[in-house]
Amino acid sequence: MYLPSVLIRHALLALSEEIKRLKEVLEKCGDDWPKEFDPNDISLYEIVQKEFEGQEVAGVEIRDWDSKPLLFFVRLMREYVTQTKFESTEEWQSLSVIVEQMARQVPPGHLKL
Repeated sequence: MYLPSVLIRHALLALSEEIKRLKEVLEKCGDDWPKEFDPNDISLYEIVQKEFEGQEVAGVEIRDWDSKPLLFFVRLMREYVTQTKFESTEEWQSLSVIVEQMARQVPPGHLKL
């Protein structure tokens, strides 16, 4: 599945914010993590971020959706689309459609939210 540049731009924003948030939790909590926190998640998001950096114009082709970093990424983008205020309804609708198409690429049972 081809991920267009509009999605990549938003993905990089979402990934950057989530990585920042997780690093702040790690810094604040040290080894006493909250239940819902796993410091290993940071590296999963960083893998996807590195893959997408520099692809804001061309977009990205994803062929294999059965990887843990991509599963985390799809979950993150579903959350991002529902919680972000967009400049236009058209932009939100476009991203919503792309994110749901991404979710359908994930193997059954892997994307429980």
